[in-house]
Amino acid sequence: MFVAVVAVARAPSIANSACAVCVSVNSHTPEIFRVWLSQVGKKDHMPTTDPIADFLTRVRNALRARKTMVDIPYSRMKADLARVLMEAYYIRDFVQVDEGPQGFLRVYLKYTNGKPAIQGLRRVSSPGLRRYVNRNQIPRVMNGLGTAILTTPQGLLTGNQARRAGVGGEVVAEVW
Repeated sequence: MFVAVVAVARAPSIANSACAVCVSVNSHTPEIFRVWLSQVGKKDHMPTTDPIADFLTRVRNALRARKTMVDIPYSRMKADLARVLMEAYYIRDFVQVDEGPQGFLRVYLKYTNGKPAIQGLRRVSSPGLRRYVNRNQIPRVMNGLGTAILTTPQGLLTGNQARRAGVGGEVVAEVW
């Protein structure tokens, strides 16, 4: 049985009664408390509204903390994004780990002379404001020193790959 002290107050009356302690017992409180305790310490129990922004934020935070790897909940889109980052030499490697109900993606970060290979990450198209470009409007990131990442009918491509293929699409992120 779970007992909670709700309030301690002076009861207003003509007879000037002493303090009264109000004790309440709620039958649902122990169940809610048990559910809350079962969630403590678990990773990713809260759904995200923008998984790509979550991926980029986890990588950015891991780089700032000088981590060698970061674990990210698995999805095909995130695996493709990691593949594009690896092909563009921004990360060392990534592997899919089948653990738990969803599994996760382990991304190994790349450092050169103690500096991260990724200096910046930016989400361009968001769920509330999608940004589509045709093949002539593909952005050049940092005047050609960075990489734009696009979703196209041919899959996830870098800006240069999309220009060569002559396709446009949604600009997912920019990396430099």
